[in-house]
Amino acid sequence: MDPEEVVPDVGRALRGLASRMEAYESQQVRIGQVLDSILSRLPATPAVAEIPPAVVVPLPAMSPAREPRIPPPPRYSGNPQACRGFVTQCQIQFEFQPSQFSCERAKVGYVMSRLEGKPLEWATSLWESQSPLTFDVKEFLQMFRTIFDAPGRVATASSRLLQIRQGSLGASEYAIDFRTLMAETSWNEEAYKAVFYQGLSSRLKDDLVSRDLPDSLEDLIALAIKVDTRLKEHQADKERSKKSHPVLAPRFQNPMIPPSSPQFTTSPSEEPMQLGKARLSAQEKLRRRLSGLCLYCGGQSHLAVSCPVKLGNTPAS
Repeated sequence: MDPEEVVPDVGRALRGLASRMEAYESQQVRIGQVLDSILSRLPATPAVAEIPPAVVVPLPAMSPAREPRIPPPPRYSGNPQACRGFVTQCQIQFEFQPSQFSCERAKVGYVMSRLEGKPLEWATSLWESQSPLTFDVKEFLQMFRTIFDAPGRVATASSRLLQIRQGSLGASEYAIDFRTLMAETSWNEEAYKAVFYQGLSSRLKDDLVSRDLPDSLEDLIALAIKVDTRLKEHQADKERSKKSHPVLAPRFQNPMIPPSSPQFTTSPSEEPMQLGKARLSAQEKLRRRLSGLCLYCGGQSHLAVSCPVKLGNTPAS
């Protein structure tokens, strides 16, 4: 293509672009004018008041959870039966009041502060000699139990469990004693069920024999307590019934005279013959009944209901 022909074409293109640019600029101007007209018609916007900065109130520091107040264990003087409970109470102090003990030695010192007698003498010798036991409370308590705890605890508990009986105790009290010994042993549930049932009172077993016994030990204990409570309530009802309806003692009867004799069917209006101005004494009445004598005149061969003296027929014989 001839260069002379290309140059006019480029000039025409540039002029076309320039005209379009001018059109765009004029269009933008008109858009701006329309926007200004619209804004001028809107109501004036009130000035926005300045909002003061919010006052930040610092939150109080979160305090750690309050530790429960637990009374200290009673002083331990060497009773083997009380050793286990004493150690447990000390461990409760360490677990629920950790802020009170800064180190292991502080815990050992606390245990020593609750000792007296022989246990305190033993612990004091360890403390003064800086024994490693005084720097480890777990090891200290383990050695403490080895020395002062009751020996053969499991064997003793097993023996007592085989011999335990309900006796006069309620089923709930018996169950508490049974569970206490059971915690010291490791039998299977069937053995526990058999021993528990064997130890129940005969009165309670007589009632349970007609029932289907539960499969679990806990259900058997619950059933025994329920039945025992009902038996006690029934017995209490019977006692109250006896008190409200007392049984009167039978009147004395003369063994020589049958109960159907008219001697005991006299009406309240009949009175024994008076001696002078005095009634017959109780002893005299008893003597006449035992002797088969008339209660009115003291005669023989007749009763007061047909006494001739009382009827005015003949004198007493």
